[in-house]
Amino acid sequence: GEGTVYKDLAPPFGGRDELSSLFRIAKLSFGGAWQPNERLSLGASLALVYGDIQQNVFPHTSVAGFSGYEIEGSHTLRPGLKMGAQYRSRPDLTLGATYTTATDLPLAGGHLTANFSAQGLGKVTYRDVRMTGLSLPQEVALGLAWRVNEPLLLAFKLAWLDWSDALKSSRLAARNPDNPAAPAEIVGVSTLNWRDQYVLALGMAYALDARTKLLAGYNYARNPVPAAHTQPLLAATAEHHVTFGVERWGEGDWRKTIAVEYQPGNTVRS
Repeated sequence: GEGTVYKDLAPPFGGRDELSSLFRIAKLSFGGAWQPNERLSLGASLALVYGDIQQNVFPHTSVAGFSGYEIEGSHTLRPGLKMGAQYRSRPDLTLGATYTTATDLPLAGGHLTANFSAQGLGKVTYRDVRMTGLSLPQEVALGLAWRVNEPLLLAFKLAWLDWSDALKSSRLAARNPDNPAAPAEIVGVSTLNWRDQYVLALGMAYALDARTKLLAGYNYARNPVPAAHTQPLLAATAEHHVTFGVERWGEGDWRKTIAVEYQPGNTVRS
């Protein structure tokens, strides 16, 4: 998902306030695989994708022409599908490919609280909130794993994410206010126009002994958000990721893995 928090800001309307957003996604997958021969494996997984959102857009600010608001509890549950194939071309080289379908994530439910204090209405709660235009993109990935020698395994992956079709614009609509004097509907539209993303991932596993492996990886993906449409609440600006880990086999078939991911900072001007 995506989360940003800007506290103690000075809005152009005066005073101090907060601007924050938390868009969370969780996926539960059920998968299966079939191996028609020693070299080829085919697989697929069906996923349940859950998403929810929480936003604070200057919720304590109310002036002529602007009313801050906060959203809580809007969520969605949608299906997703992934298919893949793996081919062992020779004992030390394995090729792989996957395709993931796009998943539309229309958010509904929850409530929006708008600050109409400047109009003498106080804070008004809208009980019918809908946000559309947010999606996970379709994805195509190709990869290979090369067993360099007995302890060392290297992996490479190239993926394409169709963000240009998944995130074009978002629309927020809130209806059914608890105060009849308030506007019957609040509507906001944001232009996103994300661009497609190509991801390069490199990985390494090195066996120290029969039970212990060291893991490392690097991932590069260009920022998919055009500068003209960069906004504080949905700013996927990170481009580089570095990971390190340790894998340890215990008794029987139990395996323990611990890993850490580091994301260097990035600056975008809009």
